Amino acid sequence: MAFERFCIKTHKFLNSLIPSMGRSLPGSQHIQYRPQDKACKVIMWGKKSIDRPGLPSGGPTHNARLWGCTVVSPGLWAFATTCIIFLLSPNVEFSKGGKGDQSGIKYSKYFAEYKCLLTCKWDSPHITSLRLNINTFMFGSATAEVTESSNSVVQEDFARHINAAMAAMHMDLDNEPVSLPHGE
Repeated sequence: MAFERFCIKTHKFLNSLIPSMGRSLPGSQHIQYRPQDKACKVIMWGKKSIDRPGLPSGGPTHNARLWGCTVVSPGLWAFATTCIIFLLSPNVEFSKGGKGDQSGIKYSKYFAEYKCLLTCKWDSPHITSLRLNINTFMFGSATAEVTESSNSVVQEDFARHINAAMAAMHMDLDNEPVSLPHGE
């Protein structure tokens, strides 16, 4: 019975995401949002937020307000993508070990690697474009643009340090050590 309810909820949720998976061509006024965009919005604002433009008001306190979230982060984006993969898998629950019991999907590893990739490529033109679209969809255009521009300098500083640390972690044992950036 519980599994049937889960399947029905999953089916309804996926049906709300799938009809508009693609994006329209550049220059078009209408943007069709991807499943990750919608999943991020559901995680932060609740499932009813997909149908309503703008920020939700009233009702219970939403995660975005609880956590003080004003822009999408690599962690949120990676978590939303991991949730979509989980919903499409035959698994019925997340395990503590981070691996799907039925599918064998290593959710924790996938999440960590995807978050790492997003963090390293956060300022690339393609990711920046997608990020701005998600922020506009989740928080409204004015809020997303102001917050995005005010956070870009801070994000740039962290990205440089993270990239250097990741390079050090991935170096071969016989290579010379990688010099990490020091405080400025």
